[in-house]
Amino acid sequence: MSFAAPWMLIGLVTIVLPIWIHFRRQRKAALHFPAVEILSKVAQRREPKLRLRGWILLALRILSLIAIVLAASRPGLVVERPGGVRAGAELAVVIVLDDSLSMRLADGKGKTLFDRAKSLIAGELQRLRPGDAAALVLSGYPARALSMELEFNLDHIQRLLDQTRPGYRSGDINNALQLAIKMLEESPLAQREIILVTDLADNSFKKSTAPSPVSSGVAFRVLDAGPGVPRSNTALTEIRLKPSPEGDASEVIIEAEVTNYSPGSLDRVEVILEVDDIEVARGNVEVPALSSVAKRFHHQFGVEGMHRGQIRIAGDALVEDNRRHFAVSVRRSISALIIDGDFRPGSYRDEAFYLLRALKTPIPGDVPIRTVVVDAKTASAAPLTGNSVVFLVGMATIDRELAQRLVEFVQGGGGLFVSPAPGGSQLSAIESVLPGKLRSVKQAPRKGRRYRVTTINRAHPVFHPFGAEPSGLEGTRVEAHLLVDPLTAGSRTTLIELASGLPLLLERQVGRGSVMLLTTTIDRDWTDLPIRPGFLPLIQRATRHLAGRLDDRSLPRIQVGRPISLEVSQGMQRLIVRGPDKQDVTYTVRELAGKTAIEFTHTQLPGHYRVWAEIPEYGGLKEIVGLEFVVETDPAESDLTKVAESVDDADAEKRFAPVAGKLPIWPYLLLLAMIFALAETWVSGYGLRRSHIAANGRRASASGAPSR
Repeated sequence: MSFAAPWMLIGLVTIVLPIWIHFRRQRKAALHFPAVEILSKVAQRREPKLRLRGWILLALRILSLIAIVLAASRPGLVVERPGGVRAGAELAVVIVLDDSLSMRLADGKGKTLFDRAKSLIAGELQRLRPGDAAALVLSGYPARALSMELEFNLDHIQRLLDQTRPGYRSGDINNALQLAIKMLEESPLAQREIILVTDLADNSFKKSTAPSPVSSGVAFRVLDAGPGVPRSNTALTEIRLKPSPEGDASEVIIEAEVTNYSPGSLDRVEVILEVDDIEVARGNVEVPALSSVAKRFHHQFGVEGMHRGQIRIAGDALVEDNRRHFAVSVRRSISALIIDGDFRPGSYRDEAFYLLRALKTPIPGDVPIRTVVVDAKTASAAPLTGNSVVFLVGMATIDRELAQRLVEFVQGGGGLFVSPAPGGSQLSAIESVLPGKLRSVKQAPRKGRRYRVTTINRAHPVFHPFGAEPSGLEGTRVEAHLLVDPLTAGSRTTLIELASGLPLLLERQVGRGSVMLLTTTIDRDWTDLPIRPGFLPLIQRATRHLAGRLDDRSLPRIQVGRPISLEVSQGMQRLIVRGPDKQDVTYTVRELAGKTAIEFTHTQLPGHYRVWAEIPEYGGLKEIVGLEFVVETDPAESDLTKVAESVDDADAEKRFAPVAGKLPIWPYLLLLAMIFALAETWVSGYGLRRSHIAANGRRASASGAPSR
């Protein structure tokens, strides 16, 4: 029990006052009349009764004063509670609600764990009193507060709770608890508490640490919203897309991973493949207990283009993890974008004249290469996403925005081929992905004397088809070429070397992509390379090699709630992203201005996300297939196993510490003081009432009238 000690001590001093009044000596006047003597003898006979009544009055007065003094100090009875009585000083509470995918687990009546969690929170809100403050934090990734600060309007918190729906996110309990602690640290209220309402799924607590009341100064409770019965679940946890081993561009191997989180084996799990909203195949798998099994489908796509599909299994109590989505770009050709720094369509003096003819020449047994040529101005508006390879030829300089997009294109898996302009190139803007820093142009010592190709790296995949046979590049003469400094970090590969020992063709791997640098021009300004017999196979093989790093047959896949970066080109007027719910998110020209990429964060739903862009220089509003992506749920959320620690364990007692609360007893003390005061009044008037009744009786006897 706790009291306001200073006020209580001061108040208890007043108890001395009635004691002093009661025992102080009164001076009695000496009267010797016969009538007084008779009254004194009567008083002596009644003295024991009067003394007893005096002691009772003194006790009641003292007890009444004590009760008033104690009540004025507003004492409270300290109680340990796992929830229950809400009393004492004002409380600031942050309720962390788990809205991850596992909370969508439903019972036989269709009621989810999330519904149960909301009921528990509603009960906690009802226990709060006026003057308490509360906030609601959701722990699905990314953790977020529904209000930016603690609110005293508890009805508003209840309305926010009513509007909250379960999501598809992965758990982010650790960050949610840190956010809750930060909100409570700014609260001036005396008591502070965090209530975590969750299903206690083990996957959430593996990466989370509950805040310690000792270290954070914040009390912590966990309310279990779990089903209370052993949990089992079957889920599709992964989809893998692989090219056909026969090399057929239209055939794809689609592999689905089925995981059984139940303690018993599943003899017959039906797996269904749907492509473009049509069921195309189905099969059965046997999945042992607590294991995963892969189901493989071979599917041949009839037409070129983007195909969207899903794989699903039969529903169970958690239906949201029984399907996964995929998207495949079926291309029977390699797409190459040529950015031409000296664009002269149809002229042999065009920088890309020889390059275009080499790329367009069909090679028996190889998929064709589809080319698009743009000048430097149009390149700023042309989408890079969706192309396998970008050729940057004859560019003396490059603007910063295009350079940034090229860097991101390579890092994301694209192939980039660079050759300089006849007057030299200042390409420092993309230096971070080049095989070295470009320096000056090195000219041949005298006219008519040129550098010759002497070394070819036949171990490189580009030259594998040649074997030990001549490549057609021997004897290539170079009149001028760029000098390239070695890399300070990372490594590069030299494909072709000149007699001087300086490189002519270099390659560097950057992220998922690759960059090739030809240190001379790709036309005849500095070299006779374009008219050598080996030029065509060199360009074809280099293009297919660069494209092979990008073309993994599938589009980007991210987890629910994670952001994704979408490419933005110059002159883009609008960017529209349409989610699985057919709702559009539109970015205006003002939001896109000056950016090479924009972060898209509206990924709350699993499924396909399609993208349209309006680029006047590129034909107006068009769907950009290369920007499409797929959002999927976190497979870890399908494991419903309960956290190993229970509330009875010693470790859990530290983590799930009970909260010390106060039960106010001062109202009861005031009531007791009133009872003592009424009793004192009744006792003090008791003798007067008896004397009054006796006197009335004597008068009635004397007059012969009946007494009342």
